[in-house]
Amino acid sequence: MQKKSNIFDPKWFIVPYSRGLVMQIGGDQPLYGHFLLTDTVEIIADGKLDALVINGAEIPEANTFEDWRRVIKPDGYIIFVNQDETEAKNILSVWSDCVIAKQRDQLLVVTPNKKEKQKPKPDKSCLVVRYGAWGDQIICAGIFPLLKKQGYHVTLNCQAPQHIVNATHPDIDELMVQDRNQVHNDDLITYWQAIATEYDKVVNLSSSIEGQLLLSHEHPKYFWSQSARHKLFNQNYMEITHDLADVPYNFRGCVFHATADEKEQAKEIRQRFDAPLVTWAVAGSSVHKWYPHMADVLVGLLEQTNAYVMLMGDKEAMVLQESVLEETEKRYGSVERIAAQCGTLPMRASMALAQVSDVVVGPETGLLNAVCMEKNHKVVMVSHSGPKQLTKHWKNTKEILPQNTACFPCHRLHFDFEHCDQDENTKAAMCSASIEPATIIKAIKNGLHNASRKQSY
Repeated sequence: MQKKSNIFDPKWFIVPYSRGLVMQIGGDQPLYGHFLLTDTVEIIADGKLDALVINGAEIPEANTFEDWRRVIKPDGYIIFVNQDETEAKNILSVWSDCVIAKQRDQLLVVTPNKKEKQKPKPDKSCLVVRYGAWGDQIICAGIFPLLKKQGYHVTLNCQAPQHIVNATHPDIDELMVQDRNQVHNDDLITYWQAIATEYDKVVNLSSSIEGQLLLSHEHPKYFWSQSARHKLFNQNYMEITHDLADVPYNFRGCVFHATADEKEQAKEIRQRFDAPLVTWAVAGSSVHKWYPHMADVLVGLLEQTNAYVMLMGDKEAMVLQESVLEETEKRYGSVERIAAQCGTLPMRASMALAQVSDVVVGPETGLLNAVCMEKNHKVVMVSHSGPKQLTKHWKNTKEILPQNTACFPCHRLHFDFEHCDQDENTKAAMCSASIEPATIIKAIKNGLHNASRKQSY
């Protein structure tokens, strides 16, 4: 018989305090896969560890309180787990510069970071669990002001690096951040059950879109017919998120909250261009989230408009960016009006700059989600989502759908071409390759025209 999981095991409550480089003293096995077992830290350099875990009351010799304090970073943690937390508190008299970050049965977390001092339990609390990609963080952002309106103290349990998106959200009281795969997938249910015991309400959005409306090949529903998938899984992403949170449909809060410094930096960059600015998200995280005819569109924009185009993406998009620039230069000549920024701007800076652009173009990516409720114009090339499944509630958005593509919309997750139809000529996904460049050029020009009526350069 399988042993019943203990949701009150103190190990479940140390996750946000034990990210990064962690060493564990005590116990036969590490509590988490990234913990490094050791008997002592006397040879570890000062300020080296993100956390030190003291597991159990049986501590090997050659350990000193001074060494434990010495090896953690200024914002690091010393975690006493599976031992009497009251007795562990006595050590605080040795570390006068530390505060208690977390205390419960069989658990005490201390840190020299005064900002992490444990706060009193709020009267009415809600935990929102949302991992996922960049865009998922924007989709769920809309529920936070509505939960606050209901009187909840809101905690968001999220993963790095996507946690930075909502780090400045005014309606989130606390971030509970963990690293990707820090908690093994097999342990997630027990982990969620455990941390849920500390809240009055829990909104778990894991697999609410991916796995539920966008299917993984590991699920039998992935292989249902296209028509059946579309009939059953074509629900709007914003709507299902609000439904799961049990809040009314009000999507104005699905925005990215740039800081004053980020807004100023974006404004300064924008002012370098004395003409309309088109920001293009070059590629997303899936094989179908890049457009093979990008050079055709860029040539058309350079010939037919005075706009500047800024290409954005991560370092992995730089190869595609260089290929597109080379082809555009070969066909048009000068590419001075194209700013190649892939791999140069961090995500938050990219989102802030997209907010002050006149038109934002791209596939179903986080950058497009970040401006979904902004007044500027969006041109979205849809691929695995159904019509309006992503953009139904977006402002000033032109949704470009694949043409004559039998597999669209597939409602599937694709990270290779095993189950994604590939165009033989372009080697891109069939859905993406089927969109005519003239269609995108027209949509961008319409957006530029509407923007020009509102401002001058």
